[in-house]
Amino acid sequence: MSTTHLPLLKPSDHPGSIDPGSLRTPRAFAEAVSSCHRCPLADNRLQAVPGSGSPKADVLLLGLAPGRQEDVQGQPFVGAAGNVIDNALAAANATRADVHMTTLVKCRPPKDRQPHVLELEACFPWLVEQVAMLRPKVVVSLGELPTAALLRRRVPIGRVAGLRLPVWDDITLIPTHDPMNALRGGATAATGIRRHIAAALAVARAADDPGVPVTA
Repeated sequence: MSTTHLPLLKPSDHPGSIDPGSLRTPRAFAEAVSSCHRCPLADNRLQAVPGSGSPKADVLLLGLAPGRQEDVQGQPFVGAAGNVIDNALAAANATRADVHMTTLVKCRPPKDRQPHVLELEACFPWLVEQVAMLRPKVVVSLGELPTAALLRRRVPIGRVAGLRLPVWDDITLIPTHDPMNALRGGATAATGIRRHIAAALAVARAADDPGVPVTA
């Protein structure tokens, strides 16, 4: 996916452009996503996967798309990749209850292929609304495509992993590796995911209490 094939942003594709009074509750948001037919992915899904975790979490973990197990259960990161995330959270003395999790597209692409650009464009407004609703302090983008969609440019994940980058005004973006790379035996990816999730939690805590030290 080249830079020109990233989702096309409109002025409304910014959480700050959404009237707070028009925001749905997390339950209403999940119901709306579950009945969405904005793109053909809805035709083959078992369930949409709106997201899960605390609606008050300061850290949002953003993956690319649901896989087979997520499609079956309607929850993000419940397959093998979910074990990588759970282990990273545990290493930071955290659990899924301490974060919110979602994906760039909310329905499983056929045969787990990468989402097409029209699917990304159709689903991107859901993510914008979700961010406006949750108001996280930090977003951790898991892999190259979620990172590219937020940065608006394609960059090698190894170049930006662990950096603290501004996105959407007052939100910090910390890119990290795709959990699937860790499952394929990538020690760098596994170590990076643990470090970067821990850093995201520390950055969020420091935003609430400037006296909290932040380590990467």
